[in-house]
Amino acid sequence: MRRADRPGGLRGTGRAQRRSASPTAPATPQESSSSSRSANADGAVRFEAIFPGWYTPRTCHLHLEVRTGGEKEDGAYEGGEVNHTGQLFFDEDMAQEIFALEPYARHTGDCTEPADDMVCDDTGAAGGLLTLKAVHKKDPSKGCRGFLTLGVDRTPRTPARAAAMAAAAHRDRGAPRRPSRGSTMSATHGAAGARGEARAGFPHVRRALTALRSARAAGAIERQARLDAPLTVMTTLRDTELLYAAGPSGLRHVQAGARAVPEAGGTAAPAGAEALATLDTGLRGVPSRQHRAARGALFLDGLPAPHRPPPRPAA
Repeated sequence: MRRADRPGGLRGTGRAQRRSASPTAPATPQESSSSSRSANADGAVRFEAIFPGWYTPRTCHLHLEVRTGGEKEDGAYEGGEVNHTGQLFFDEDMAQEIFALEPYARHTGDCTEPADDMVCDDTGAAGGLLTLKAVHKKDPSKGCRGFLTLGVDRTPRTPARAAAMAAAAHRDRGAPRRPSRGSTMSATHGAAGARGEARAGFPHVRRALTALRSARAAGAIERQARLDAPLTVMTTLRDTELLYAAGPSGLRHVQAGARAVPEAGGTAAPAGAEALATLDTGLRGVPSRQHRAARGALFLDGLPAPHRPPPRPAA
């Protein structure tokens, strides 16, 4: 887990940069450092940290990464596979009570509300919103306790997926020094981008593949199944090309329009088809690369199933 310090500064990210709007507010390295914990036998993990500040243009949040299959060495979790990379968010009312205290109150500017944030998708716990309980109802300085249940995808890593993750983690010294639009949007808005998707093992390609096969199993015709797959991606993918062209508000609008289709029964239902037509009208002329995840899913779907030798009979 990684978080900002009280005035909203980020450290330990490999860049000598503070994204704080209040550089004179006190901060310590411990407040903004990363920390790791191992789950117990019940899968529960507990972190104790300061309530993070914020930096423009983001809302208050925590960065979270879930790994499995590694080992803990010298207090740090090393190796293994990244199963989830995401962010956790706080209830706005409770956050404002904390931000009225020192030294948060020294922060200049206004904190972006979760509903206006470019990452928080306003879907409650499914989108990373913590369930918060005040330690002391009448004294916000005592802090709060946050709870969230995460499901971990333990899908075995294929050789191709492992190779892509390793390639994405490799530092390309021959890459152009001038940042691309995608890398700029990733740094500005916290979007994973193409490299981040590869590092995580292409989670949206896998989501699209699952949606494609689920739609077929539910009786959808092939055309409808192939429409449901990219729509599933569009509900959560933070498309850097779309962020560049339409900004955070445009991204949220597209995500909301994509969610409206499955909520109306999918493309096979009349209401879902109508919601899709509305989304299609709004997307005309808007650049996006979300179709690439769907193409990746179709490519994987067309590959022959790997041959597995039959199990040996018991002696």
